[in-house]
Amino acid sequence: MSTGDAGCTATSQIHAGYEPQAPYRPVAVPIYQTAAYEFPDYASARRMFALKEPGFTYTRTGNPTVAVLEQRIAALDGGVAALATATGQAAVAVALLSLVRGGQHIVASSKLYGGTVDLLTDTFDDFGIEVSFADPAHPGAWQAAVRPATRAFLTESIGNPLATLQDLPAIAAVAHAAGVPLVVDNTLATPALFRPLDHGADIVVYSA
Repeated sequence: MSTGDAGCTATSQIHAGYEPQAPYRPVAVPIYQTAAYEFPDYASARRMFALKEPGFTYTRTGNPTVAVLEQRIAALDGGVAALATATGQAAVAVALLSLVRGGQHIVASSKLYGGTVDLLTDTFDDFGIEVSFADPAHPGAWQAAVRPATRAFLTESIGNPLATLQDLPAIAAVAHAAGVPLVVDNTLATPALFRPLDHGADIVVYSA
């Protein structure tokens, strides 16, 4: 990482996604504890609930404080957008379940965090989603595991807890040749050290 990139990253860690607002212009991001929001008028409320106009309708689906976190993570990763969930495991589940449904297939690293393995082998199995595990050190093993029903690849930039590394661009190339996205858990590296999107990943997840 160049000096310029490091400075930009440090600035983004503090400022991305947030612009202090009048009348007080607080430097720290305010914590909005409200559950509901007042709308300017009925027409605006109708457009917001129809997702035709940006805005906050109910904290369960969006909150200004959480929105700053989402925008900041997206900026640090060089991504288009981000979605914050209650846990890292929820982030993995949401990412994969947006790509895969019952009867379909995932190829995953054989060196994943144990909780993620449980998610894939227990919960996803209950959903009828099959998972094959491939050695992250051998991109050819990923290619051999691909099936017609494969819909996603999943790996970790640094394996937890074995600190396993892999050739991420090579695995990304196999995924894209198969026409599927590569999901990367970047929790251990963080975007300050490594940005998977720059190396072929399509979706990045974290446990904050």
